[in-house]
Amino acid sequence: KILIRTNPKDPKSHAIYGDLLFQQGDEKSARDEYVKAARLDKSIHEVWGNIINIDFKLRQIDSAIVHSEEAIEVFPNQAAFWYLNGSAYYQKRSHAKAVESLEEALKLTPESSELNEHINALLGDTYNSLSKYEESDEAYEAALKADPNNDHVLNNYSYFLSLRKVKLERAAELAARLVEKNPENGTYLDTYAWVLYVMKDYTKARIYLEKA
Repeated sequence: KILIRTNPKDPKSHAIYGDLLFQQGDEKSARDEYVKAARLDKSIHEVWGNIINIDFKLRQIDSAIVHSEEAIEVFPNQAAFWYLNGSAYYQKRSHAKAVESLEEALKLTPESSELNEHINALLGDTYNSLSKYEESDEAYEAALKADPNNDHVLNNYSYFLSLRKVKLERAAELAARLVEKNPENGTYLDTYAWVLYVMKDYTKARIYLEKA
């Protein structure tokens, strides 16, 4: 507090205070300090990341959209900010805008990076919401190529395939892998049971429903 009083126009002072407040669990006040730091100097990459991540933690998605778009203006080649912007629009159910940002993030991300996997996973969800099923399947497959054991993708991809009643063998394979990894997860057991039900394997479906 003394540092800020004596250096009110120094962005690093506000960033340091923000770090301390965040460590104490006062996320809202921490974000206020990070915002002050960003207003004084827009070029501090980490500060923008902290602001947007706290927006998500506080479930203030409109703020996440505004702040991620401000960050994109300063760092147009940073895939992470495009991804966060796409995530925020997805949570607002603005799926067309989410796709635009996520596709831009994908262009800027090396195929081997962990972020690439997260982008493809969310693109799979978003394309599915837009009924663009071929693009959704391609995105999920790309995510699974990077990590064959991504629980989120295994669950959503297998479930959406079963709802469409297509590629049911693939859906069953993915859902089986999911419950093998997570034998105590009721949601995942239910997904596998639903896939089996759609495949008319009622005996096995009942076993997994009872487990769920």
